[in-house]
Amino acid sequence: MAVAGRAARFASGQQGRALAILGLVALAALVVASDLTLCPLALLARVPCPACGLTRASIALLQGHVARAVELHPLAPVVTPCVAVYVAARAGWRVARGVDAPFPWERPAHRVIGALAVAGAVVWVARFLGAFGGPVPV
Repeated sequence: MAVAGRAARFASGQQGRALAILGLVALAALVVASDLTLCPLALLARVPCPACGLTRASIALLQGHVARAVELHPLAPVVTPCVAVYVAARAGWRVARGVDAPFPWERPAHRVIGALAVAGAVVWVARFLGAFGGPVPV
């Protein structure tokens, strides 16, 4: 009986974590569909941030419009799959193992994220200097 109760609590914990993740995905989908500008730099200074255009570029990639995606943000074909894989792996790990379980690929993931951040800053500066079609409109 104690084992069955423990298994039921574990299953409800997994289901709760899965529902929380699905809720966050649904919220993100609503924000993307609403076409709101959430970037504080774009809202306050009217200057595109290093990631400006990535959401629209990711949507273009999902629709198969690679050229449009690269036009919106040159790093989109690299950043979008990296983020998708990381988020899926991390969410799957949390659902399967729990919130406190150490994620085994944390250190390599942080290295990739750091490299993408540096590349994003370089592209951001290059766009202000006229490369890649200039800054993305905000």
